[in-house]
Amino acid sequence: MFGDVSQNNITPSGKPFAIYHSWDDVATRVSACLPLTEENEGNDKIASGFTYAGNALKVIHIGPYTNSGSVHKAIHAYIKDNAKEYAGSPWEIYINGPGSEPDPNNYITKIYYPIK
Repeated sequence: MFGDVSQNNITPSGKPFAIYHSWDDVATRVSACLPLTEENEGNDKIASGFTYAGNALKVIHIGPYTNSGSVHKAIHAYIKDNAKEYAGSPWEIYINGPGSEPDPNNYITKIYYPIK
């Protein structure tokens, strides 16, 4: 993904993020994404699209990615306890990580759940 972006002189407008379409104990369906400064048609390797624009719950997780499961569980409990409705797939924005931060305890991830 990053190679295709740089080879085509495309400028990201923010941090990489992932949209989690579905997951269970067997498989995860995820889209690895980069926000762009301009609309792009994509190609045979990269799909272009738009993200959700609306209300969302946001939690900032600091620590290893492996510990973020408890954050997702807490968000699900909040949505249920407060009679909120999901409005699409959640996404995570990776503020820093293995490429820029050697200590996983300092990773910063913004986790969003779109709600109605």
